[in-house]
Order: sequence, then structure tokens, then C-alpha cells
Amino acid sequence: MYYFLMIRDSWGRHLTEVLAIDAVRFQRSFNQFRPGLIQRELNKAYCGFLSETTSPAHLPAVATGNWGCGAFGGDLHLKGLIQLMAAAHSKRDVLYITFGNQKLCNDLAHIHQFLQDSELAVGDLWGLILQYRTHLMQNPRTSLTVCDFILQLFDTDSQEQNTPSSPTSREASNEQLNRIDSLQTLEIPKFSLDTSN
Repeated sequence: MYYFLMIRDSWGRHLTEVLAIDAVRFQRSFNQFRPGLIQRELNKAYCGFLSETTSPAHLPAVATGNWGCGAFGGDLHLKGLIQLMAAAHSKRDVLYITFGNQKLCNDLAHIHQFLQDSELAVGDLWGLILQYRTHLMQNPRTSLTVCDFILQLFDTDSQEQNTPSSPTSREASNEQLNRIDSLQTLEIPKFSLDTSN
């Protein structure tokens, strides 16, 4: 369990904000990997996390979790990456609550460490997610999550070339990347995980 020191007001109350972001309901899991829907979710999370009135040094962490993944059928790993991308650009730390899902906790911790160690931009991660979509189209029964796919892709690249190749040069269209690249470099926020219910 992780505890954050939070700024308090003159009465000793935690300064917090409550944010609700709607989620799209997915009847077919594959649909959520469509570029337009990913961008929609990314924009919603970014707008929700953004604060133009408080300096990043004084912003509290975003406490979040499996947004839109229960009854709405969202992909746990994709939604985690989307929220991480939005938090990185809005310069918000994240407390991600996995609600007892230890595998998801491990997977997100692993991909977060990978992202910290690499020099990917948000547009690069966007391109990797689109590559995973192509993988899903070609292998509809795949057991690889989007996080597994990204890690495996870079592991294969580094074995073949000793350095990962630029993911943006692969599959994503320039038009899509130009829109997403406006989010600049993926500055990885502090990312704490909690598996409690």
C-alpha cells in the first residue's frame, strides 16, 4: 500500500478534487483499439487530468483504476496505458488501484519501468498501440496483452539490433502521429500501484 503526503487546507482537510470521466461501452473488445476511439479516450483522460490553475509541483496524484473496464468491457492494459499517457503529459503522478488484480499490477509496473528506461514519446507509444491493433487483426485469438506485445517487440528488436528501432517509423500513419505527437515527450510520472479492493 502506498501513502501520499497531501496538501491540507487551514482546517486540516485534504485538498482533493473529484473527477468523473465517462467510458465507452464496448460490445466487441477489438473495437476499442480503433484509432479514433483510442484518441477519444486519451483526450478525455488528458482533459480530466489537466490543471491549468495549479503548478505541476503542487498537483496531487490522480487516484484511478480500471476506468471503463467492468460492465463497459474496456481492456485493462489499454486503459492503463491511456491513463499513463494522459497523466504524463498533464504532469500528474498516478496512484493506480488494480482492485486485487495482482497480474495487472505486475504488468503495469513492468511496462511503467520499461517506459521510464526508454526514451519514447507519447506518439511512439501511440504507434506501438496501433501496431498491437494490427497484431489483433491478424491474430484475433492472441493471448498477448498490449503491454506484453510492446515489451516483446522491444525485446525482439534489441536482440536483433542491440537497440530498439523507432516505433513511429513502423505502422502508424503520419497524420495520426502528428496529432498525438503534439503531446510531446512521455515524461513518466511517479506511478504507484495498489492491489487492495
